[in-house]
Parts: sequence; C-alpha cells; structure tokens
Amino acid sequence: MAWNAHFGASIALPRVSGNRDAPGLSATARQVITVSQMVPIVLVGGPSTEPQLWHVDEADLSAPVTVPRMSGYEHFDPTGFDVELDGRHFPVYLWSFRTHVAE
Repeated sequence: MAWNAHFGASIALPRVSGNRDAPGLSATARQVITVSQMVPIVLVGGPSTEPQLWHVDEADLSAPVTVPRMSGYEHFDPTGFDVELDGRHFPVYLWSFRTHVAE
C-alpha cells in the first residue's frame, strides 16, 4: 500500500545525485559493496522534520534501521508502506527512538 494513498499526503524529497562509487573505499571494497545491493528508503520523523533518503542492504528491508547521528543513534522501524516519487517506490521507515553513545 502506498504511503500517500493511506495518509492522503505527498512527501517531497530532495534529489540525490553524485558518484555511485563509495568514496574512500578501496577497489576491493567497492566490488563487495555495490550500488545494486543497496536500496533507497525514506526515513520519516525523529530530529529531522523533513523526510530523508537513506540506503540499506536490500536483504534487510524488513529489519529496523539504525542511523548514527551526532552523539547517538536514531532508530527507525519499517512501516509496510511505500511512497512513490518520480515513478519509483521507496519503503517508508518511521522514527521510533533515540539512543546515546555510552561515555
């Protein structure tokens, strides 16, 4: 089910562009971690009021996502919904809680 069909709202996200190679990784690492294995998801809620794009391994789409931010981690759970942007569908993850790094 599409997020905008369920909630009656659309989400505007900034376009993401740039080099498809991961900067700072060796050629061997780039061969192991390829763009085709990573899929974009939409993160909603938390400290950011604007939805954001994040990339996760396609094998982990049903698992919660942990995003490092500042001195802690933001945790997002899959909603089972997706949002359509420019004809593409992106899974939506909703913020659930924040944890802090132990000192």
